[in-house]
Amino acid sequence: PHPNATPGQVLKRLEPELLAIERAKELELLKSLEEAYPKAVFGPEVLERVQEGRVEVWVLPWTLDQGVYACDGFYFAEEAKALSACGRPEAKPLAVVLPELAAGYATKLEFVRGEAEKRLLERGGMAALLRW
Repeated sequence: PHPNATPGQVLKRLEPELLAIERAKELELLKSLEEAYPKAVFGPEVLERVQEGRVEVWVLPWTLDQGVYACDGFYFAEEAKALSACGRPEAKPLAVVLPELAAGYATKLEFVRGEAEKRLLERGGMAALLRW
């Protein structure tokens, strides 16, 4: 860029490269989780592990439209499991309870977009790197 370029001009010029690097890192993250088994889990099991305090990094899709079922202070990814725990589970958007869960269990959050988001959705919509 020109030496007198504004920060906005520099960002405009670099943004495509920065986005490409970010998408590549997200794909690397998913690949590392796939290779980390049994120290990584995918799908509905992730929500259970979060509430056990076992999740170090919780990976979620950028478009967070998943729901959970609240039952006696516990959250379930699947309605059938919630129904077996209590008679009337309350459906809630994951986006609403996510801050409480992440902060309450000291879990880092990572959101993925693009191809990584597509792959994550194919694997159950969430993934986690476990502490133990």
